[in-house]
Amino acid sequence: LGGLGDYVVKGATLSSRPHVPSFRPLWSEGGAGGGAPIVRVALEATNPLERSKLHEGLRRLQQADPSALVETVGGEVVLATCGEVHLERCLRDLREDFARVDMSVSQPLIPFRESLEAGSAGHATVVSADRRVRVRVAVRPLHPA
Repeated sequence: LGGLGDYVVKGATLSSRPHVPSFRPLWSEGGAGGGAPIVRVALEATNPLERSKLHEGLRRLQQADPSALVETVGGEVVLATCGEVHLERCLRDLREDFARVDMSVSQPLIPFRESLEAGSAGHATVVSADRRVRVRVAVRPLHPA
């Protein structure tokens, strides 16, 4: 189907009937595909005249890869991916197929967003694949110093 590139960003449901609900997204946060993108890098075209080619390449990357997320944060273009290997693949696709521009890429940022709140506590048991090693961990908040 041609001519839909300007209207469909990541996915769409086409039907001959009006008011057909869309299918469940293939990649949804916490769904079967995994989680939300966590590795983030800032991108900038090395040549400022190629900035529009980079933006078009990022738009094409988002169409091809539903798990890649492109955001503009404070004027900075940020690419978020689901891991380091995914990031490498997305950058290779941008350079070789979608944008075909030289770009500078920041160091990957992986936010740490886990914490315990007062009253939180829990236990976890992890068993190795060969069942020879078992680790039991208890977690609880530290008392204020």
